[in-house]
Amino acid sequence: MIGADKDYRRFYPGDEFADWWGIDLFSVEHFDAADTVAFMREAAARRYPVMIGESTPRFVGVQDGAASWEKWFAKYFAFIRAHAHCKAFCYINWNWAGYPQWADWGDGRITANAEVLRRYREELRDTLYVGRIA
Repeated sequence: MIGADKDYRRFYPGDEFADWWGIDLFSVEHFDAADTVAFMREAAARRYPVMIGESTPRFVGVQDGAASWEKWFAKYFAFIRAHAHCKAFCYINWNWAGYPQWADWGDGRITANAEVLRRYREELRDTLYVGRIA
């Protein structure tokens, strides 16, 4: 949902062809944007699980530790918790600074900041999540 065309219905093949719905979330504004809210509401009404197919703390990164966590990660996980039908997520663990077109996205590697790593591990220990991390 980061592109200019946010009308997902134009591309929806129909309920008979869908098992899951997917959304990409990058910037903090995406978590409560009107189009995101509408998408999640419609997926819930149609009883579809949602996967966050791509996500990374765009324009935030991890370098500021607790501040990065509060600015992006806390809101990200609050979004997941607020939508019981959000059943999967894919986090892009990448340092975007190495790519000129995305350099301002920041370093999204969880392991690049000890505080973010600690909180991320703590979050994923919750029974809400199936997988466990070391």
